[in-house]
Amino acid sequence: MIRKFRSLFFVLIILSLFAFVNYGFLKPQPIFAEAYTQVQTWINNYGDPNFSDDKLKVLGDIQPGLGVIMQEIGRRFTAIYYAARAGNWDLASYELKELREAQEVGEITRPKRKEALVAFEESFLGGAENPSEGTLQDAINKKNFLAFNKSFKSAIGGCNGCHQSTGFSFIKYRLPVKSELPLQFFLNEEGK
Repeated sequence: MIRKFRSLFFVLIILSLFAFVNYGFLKPQPIFAEAYTQVQTWINNYGDPNFSDDKLKVLGDIQPGLGVIMQEIGRRFTAIYYAARAGNWDLASYELKELREAQEVGEITRPKRKEALVAFEESFLGGAENPSEGTLQDAINKKNFLAFNKSFKSAIGGCNGCHQSTGFSFIKYRLPVKSELPLQFFLNEEGK
């Protein structure tokens, strides 16, 4: 009896695999199918002088939108605050560097937003070297939480102002009451 069930089970598995492969269950889902097909066409025709599709457009179409990048920016922005509050200035500086890099991705993948992103960085974040007075980087370099808090609040105003001016006034950054990351993440080397 057990052998019959094993045989039946084995046959069902084989039939299931056959159905998956032959009826397209393993093919790309419709939401990604067009981009997937475009990229596959580009890969298959790469180097063919008779192939005239705009390769840069194909690659551009599959890049993340600014909404995806803003999720990363928002997470790092929050981490900067909690690292500074814990006195872990090295971590705050690192998170700010990573935030700038995420913005740079947005500047490349969404060139229409580059001007606003660069203006925000210059006005509120500050450059990694020689940051302007009153920017987040300036306050982090000085290891001054009062100055940092003022700069952080100003940057929040800049975020929300940018959202409003670009037609996304329904997106408002607010500092979460507590971080999603555990407290240990923000402690400095002395564990304080």
